[in-house]
Amino acid sequence: MGVDYSLHLVHAFHMSCADTRRGKVEDALSHMGGAIVLGALTTAGASAFLIPCDIYLFHQLGVMLVSNAGLALGYTFCFVAPVLLLFGPVGHCGDIYFPAWALWR
Repeated sequence: MGVDYSLHLVHAFHMSCADTRRGKVEDALSHMGGAIVLGALTTAGASAFLIPCDIYLFHQLGVMLVSNAGLALGYTFCFVAPVLLLFGPVGHCGDIYFPAWALWR
């Protein structure tokens, strides 16, 4: 469940038309950053209603879901984005279709 925010950011990075890593990260954050934050807020907000439950199982589930959303959001913006900025692929590096495209030309 905590992977989807990072996956959306990495997909936006990969689909960006910018030439540099910095440009790709800026595009990814500007296009998907708001949606990622709002997705985490809706998950945490809906799960927060489970925290005051008297049934311990529901209380634990609420705490776990809210914590998971917060940690995944922090991981996405504080770890994945800087790693993409430093080591993200540029050009056709890592593109699965590039060898077929190169042979086709």
